[in-house]
Formats: sequence, structure tokens, C-alpha cells
Amino acid sequence: GALQVSDGEVMCRVPTGREGVVLVTVSAGAEMSIGEVAFEYRSSVVVLGVVPSHGNAAGGTRVQVVGRGFQLGGGMCRIGEQNCTMVSVQSSSMLMCLTPLHVKGEAAVEVLGSSGVFSSSSIMFAFMDAPEVRGLVPSSGPERGQIGITVTGKNFVESPLLRCRFGRNMEVNGIFQTAEEVICQLPRLTVGEWSISISNNGVDEMEVPARISVVADVDVSSIFPRKGKTSGGTVCSVAGMH
Repeated sequence: GALQVSDGEVMCRVPTGREGVVLVTVSAGAEMSIGEVAFEYRSSVVVLGVVPSHGNAAGGTRVQVVGRGFQLGGGMCRIGEQNCTMVSVQSSSMLMCLTPLHVKGEAAVEVLGSSGVFSSSSIMFAFMDAPEVRGLVPSSGPERGQIGITVTGKNFVESPLLRCRFGRNMEVNGIFQTAEEVICQLPRLTVGEWSISISNNGVDEMEVPARISVVADVDVSSIFPRKGKTSGGTVCSVAGMH
């Protein structure tokens, strides 16, 4: 129903509808209005998730925000009271952006909707101290890989996105031990010096990575003698190639 305010105005409650434009007319009994006006239904903006859900307090983490009802063209995303930068709206349900500088702790991720209003979904992003690497044990390994490297440092986070990065493009899953220790399985690499860094979310880059030496494999072909006392002390000659 409608409430007549004056001879030239009525108030009515909008019924449920689908996103899009509809035409509105007014009737008084059997008499229909001559004119009609357009009303546009717009989806309510909702944030459903953010990946990764944590990153460095210094900002600059590239995140993917998913939901519905995002404004296309000139979209905006904010975390807490700070606006994200480099916002790229892929569709009405996904955007990419860089997180802002923020104090440590959690803050809500909200997106501007097609209606011009920000969401109020309270999906949280956690700002943390950046991880630091202080040492490697061992500090070198064979080119074939297949050995565990214990990385010591601080600010490591137990997360399914924890990664060990060798150079720029080689990554393996990190095995979390404590906030000060992660184990990385050395992959097969070419001989030389390689940078090694830890990313708590698989996205952020470490400013000061450590260095690991990858050396040529040693191929052992023979040993003489092949037997000795259980008490030890036998001198053996081992032959092979490096």
C-alpha cells in the first residue's frame, strides 16, 4: 500500500526485487497514473573474505577481497580507517588492492558498494610485525636438495600460507616450529649463492633475506676396505666425484 502525503506526493515501501531498473506507476482504484519513473535495485554490499588475512604492519600486502555488490569503476576498499591503495575491481564480487600502513592488530575490511555505501561485514585483517631471518643451519646444501634447512629468526607465524622462498621464483611450504624457527626443505637448485626468505602469508617479500650456498653433489663410488672392527679406528679410502 501507499500513504498519500499530499495531492502531489505519496510514500510507499519498496518490495523485494532483483538487481536492475524497474518502472514505477501509481494507481488510485482503477485509475492508473499516466507518467512513470525509474527505480533501480542495487545489491547490498557484503565482504565475505580476504586472502591473505594477515600481513605486515608496514602495509603493501596485495590482498584479494571477495563478496558481492562491489562498485564497478572507481571502487574503494578500506581497512579500519585507512584506505587501501592500487584498488582494482575485477567484478562486482572481487577486487585486488594493497593494504595501508597500520598499527599492529586486527581491523575490519570494508568495500564501497554500488549503492555508494560501505559494507559493514566485519571481516578482519591482522597487521603483524614482518618476519626476520637471523641464521641458517646448515648454511649450505647440495644442488639435489632434499635436506631440511632450519631457519632461525623472529616473528614467524603458524599459517597454511607460510612459505620459504629461494631466489625470486622458487617456493616451498614452510614447516612452522616456533615464532623463532621454521624448517625449509631445500629444493633442487643450481650451484651458487641463493637468497632465502620467509613469507608468513605467501605474498609479502622480506626486505633483508639470508644467503645459502648450494654446492655440487658428491657422488661416492667406492670405499676400501669395506669392512672394519666395531670398535672403530679403521682407516678407509673413499673415492668419488664432486
